[in-house]
Amino acid sequence: MQQYEIDQRIWAYIDGLDTATEKQKTEMLLATDRAWKETYERLLAMQSLLSDKNLLDEPSMRFTQNIMEQLATVQPAHKMQPLAKSWVVKLLGAFFVLSTILWGVLLFTTKGTGNTQIFHWEFSSKENHNLLFFGAAIYIVVLLVLADRYRSFRKQIHKTNPSA
Repeated sequence: MQQYEIDQRIWAYIDGLDTATEKQKTEMLLATDRAWKETYERLLAMQSLLSDKNLLDEPSMRFTQNIMEQLATVQPAHKMQPLAKSWVVKLLGAFFVLSTILWGVLLFTTKGTGNTQIFHWEFSSKENHNLLFFGAAIYIVVLLVLADRYRSFRKQIHKTNPSA
């Protein structure tokens, strides 16, 4: 019999889950087999440790109230400063707006003198078409993020200084 099976049978014996015949067999094995006796003593010691009520510390009844009272005496942390100054956000926004305008002008207009063109974009190619939409999507996402950051920054300024 494997150790796992011995443990299971002894646990059942300790917990009182054995039938009368299984209980007699286990008692006989405990009396005759040294390995069973040692396993029984080990599991019985573990059972007594687990059932010991003084082993675990219990928080007091006023635990939550004590913590809340301690938190009331703590000074709040300093107000966080924005990660980017207003002029940096405006500069980045201007850069992206201007680069978007330039990008659109270069993509959608072609100027030519005779047969040569300064800029030519081949829209029939699937790769170029996907690249156009991918670039536009990136620019739109960046512009939306910048617009949101600028709006939240302005909102924060109006909260702290309503005259601004």
